[in-house]
Amino acid sequence: MTGALMNGTATALQYGFENKGAIWKANRLYYFGTNTGISYGPDARYPNLYRVVYPDGAVSADFYNLSRVRQRCREAACALYPRSEALSPERLH
Repeated sequence: MTGALMNGTATALQYGFENKGAIWKANRLYYFGTNTGISYGPDARYPNLYRVVYPDGAVSADFYNLSRVRQRCREAACALYPRSEALSPERLH
């Protein structure tokens, strides 16, 4: 493993996103302490439902309850920051 992975300073942009390193700070999704730019916010009409907010400021068309919006944020991070071929388990051994 590389030193960055061993000491926990890997970023989503460098190594791809995995749920293992996902950390929530309020409504923002972090990956090993690095802000992914993905968050969620309440819907204007239905305050108990939430929308995903993407790094470019775009908001999801659908709204979700709290547990689902967090799941959708993690899925969005996986799509935006895919795992690198170089870090696949087969290549680490």
